[in-house]
Formats: sequence, C-alpha cells, structure tokens
Amino acid sequence: MMYVFRALVIIVFGIIGYIGSQSINLQPYMGAIFGALAGFLLIFIEIFLARKSTRDVVSFIFGVSLGMIIANITAFILIMFPPFQNIKQYVFIVANLVFACLFGAFSYYKRYEIKVLDLWVGEKLGGSLKVLDTSSIIDGRIKDIAETEFFEGEIIVPKFVIKELQKLSDSKDHIKRTRGRRGLEILEEMQDSSLIRVRLIDEDLKEDEEVDMALVRLAKRLEAKIITNDYNLNKIASLHGVKILNINELAMKLKPVFLPGEELNIKITKRGKEPGQGVGHLLDGTMVVIEDGANLLGQTVKVSVTSVLQTPAGRIIFTKIKEVKNDRKNRKDS
Repeated sequence: MMYVFRALVIIVFGIIGYIGSQSINLQPYMGAIFGALAGFLLIFIEIFLARKSTRDVVSFIFGVSLGMIIANITAFILIMFPPFQNIKQYVFIVANLVFACLFGAFSYYKRYEIKVLDLWVGEKLGGSLKVLDTSSIIDGRIKDIAETEFFEGEIIVPKFVIKELQKLSDSKDHIKRTRGRRGLEILEEMQDSSLIRVRLIDEDLKEDEEVDMALVRLAKRLEAKIITNDYNLNKIASLHGVKILNINELAMKLKPVFLPGEELNIKITKRGKEPGQGVGHLLDGTMVVIEDGANLLGQTVKVSVTSVLQTPAGRIIFTKIKEVKNDRKNRKDS
C-alpha cells in the first residue's frame, strides 16, 4: 500500500509540474520531469527521516530552508546578467535543488554543533550523546546494553578511535591483534543493528594530542558523555567536568544481592587460600568461597550464604555447605 501511495505522489507531482510549466514559460514535458523529480525527492526525504530523531529532522529542514533562501537570492543576482536572462526559470530550479541539498546535508551532519537548533528542538540534546572509547568497544558489552534501549541518544565513534582499533588489529602481538579485530567486529555489528544509532564522525587527533584528551575535548564540544572501561580516562574526564559512564561500574551495580541465609547451587572449581576452603564462581564472575569445600573439587553443592564482602576487586560471597548435589554422577565422571 505504501508503494502505491508513493507512486501516486510522483505521478501527482508530475501532473502539477506539467500544468504549472505554462506559467513559467517552461516546456510541458520538462515541467512534468521536474515535478516527478520533486515528488521522488520528497519520498526520499520521507524515507530518510522516518526513523530519525526530532533534532535530525529539524536540522535537515533548517538546512534546506536556509539553502533555498540563499539559492533564490543567488538566482536573482544571476539573472541580472545577460547570459542567464533567457534561462532564468532553469537558474531558479537548479539553484534551489543544489543549495537545498548542500545546506540540508551540511546542517544534518553538523546538527550537534549548530547551537541555534536548540531553540527549535526545545532542549539541548548533547547530554543524550554518548562517545565511545576503544576499551568500551573491545569489551563488547556496550552492544548488548545499547540493544536493550536503556539509554537514549546517538552513539558517537570518532575517527581516531577507529584508527586505534585498526592499529591494534594490525599489531604483531597476538593478544593486541585479537582485541583490535574484536573491536572492529563489535563496531560493525552495532552499525548493522536496527536498535542502535551509531554515528562515525570525521574527528582526528590534533598535533601531539593523546587519545584520552581528544575524547574529553570532543565530549565537551558535543556536551556528551563518555562510555569507557578505562580508569585513567575516567579520572581525566572527571577533572575536566565530563560525565563518564563506566560499564564495569554498571556491571557491579547490577550484580545480585545475596543476604545471609540465602541458598544457591555452586560448582567447586578450585581450592581457596585458607585451609579447607573451596572456591566457585557465579555466572557473572562473582567469587564464592565455600567453607570445608576443598575436598569436593568438581562437585556441585548447595550452600548457604554466611556473609558478603565488598572489595576493590569485586564482591566475595562466603558460604557453608548444606547439601552435596549429583555426588555419584560427579564421582563417576572424575
């Protein structure tokens, strides 16, 4: 149905152009062509802006409007000269198309830097922008978080971050090369996701500028937040008044809370530091220390929480055994 409607729009605009061509001394077939092109352009704009934010739409309309004003002023000046007087109708048409496209595209790509747009949008949307650093891309969890749509706004990836990923992916060191390639794969998956709005911007490092300072400079200019796992970048950004979203901190906050007396099943994977202790881990990586569990390596046990210790390295849950599960099966497997 939508395709039929769009086809009708092109036909109607072609008819309007055909009829209106007489008023501007234009050949009827040329009027029909220009009318159909105008209808096609309108449909293209509708498809392009369908899933864009309010600021995206406003910035594009602002650029097109400004471009058309300048185009008509330019056309009026040009038709004063003899070479353009006989083709003045074409001058106006071409000038409007060229300037509207140029200014519309420029305004759209610079929409977060044109402060006058804040007056039309009604608020500053810079705070909803998120700038990604290299560590957060390589980590990979940002893709899963973004796809849940828990935070709004566009994700910005500057050119110098992509260059850093490319440099890592070309490294002779196997670990660095793997990390760099993983980062590029994650970034590609984010771009392909219909749930994530990613914008790559042509922002490069200044002379003798480090990546961390470039991220801070960019975030301040765009009034954006930085998503990172880098401790040093966290501190540098805080000193410059830039807000940081730390994925590791978010993961820590989202870890389940266990109270003394609660029960859980855990597989003992290794011995603890203290005599007799066994150690296991929850799915999120939280360490669980099992009292008198050293002799039950490889077995799954039901334990009761006795206490929880929060350390700078993470959370440690101390437990005692209540029941040994699948004991016969585990012995057979071992």
